[in-house]
Amino acid sequence: MIRALLFAPFLCGLSPSALAGGIEPFPSVAYHHVKAFYFNAKDGRPECTMPLDEGKQLCSSVERPGRLLSKAQARQLLSILNQPTSYNGSFARCFVPHHAFVLYDRAGKPKAEVSICFRCSRLALSPGRPEARALSEGGVQQ
Repeated sequence: MIRALLFAPFLCGLSPSALAGGIEPFPSVAYHHVKAFYFNAKDGRPECTMPLDEGKQLCSSVERPGRLLSKAQARQLLSILNQPTSYNGSFARCFVPHHAFVLYDRAGKPKAEVSICFRCSRLALSPGRPEARALSEGGVQQ
């Protein structure tokens, strides 16, 4: 389901706090729109583990311009991230993310980011939960 979100054409005016229940992936983060990105295309050690660098700019390995999510796609992404069943407790050594989402405010400043490694089924969220977390198929509900 998350993979499908990456490749569709992407505008949104929601806040994750508008979603009900579950874990809130980005507490107190209001955003205007969400973009999906592909990064770390080269084999080997990843250049970045998150799409944004310490200066809140896109990492040099992020392919631009990215894709803007529709309101429905953003709701679906945050709904998946809000479900406790999206995460499991397994540990994986690899974390070589290639897919990411960045939440922006109206001025175009990044407010939050999600980095996903489908190889090991792990993700990292910032702010709120910057540590890598395992994904679970249970969180992806049709």
